[in-house]
Amino acid sequence: MSDYKILIGGALQQGAGAAIEVINPATEKVIAQINTATPAQLDEAVEAAQKHLYIGARRRYESGRACLVDSLHGSGVRRTAW
Repeated sequence: MSDYKILIGGALQQGAGAAIEVINPATEKVIAQINTATPAQLDEAVEAAQKHLYIGARRRYESGRACLVDSLHGSGVRRTAW
């Protein structure tokens, strides 16, 4: 069987929780056994996801602002104090 890991904050980690079997629904055969995440690993994953969501939103905001400034600059609109 394959060794499956969980992705937390961009790094693959072995789940430290209870082992569960993964069953193929078509054949009803066990195709893998994985360890679930512990509550601490879940907290770490949620924290990492929230951090990256904020970073991504900030990048989109800055990119959108830059596009707006560029389009205004090209249209002859004068920039006033932000």
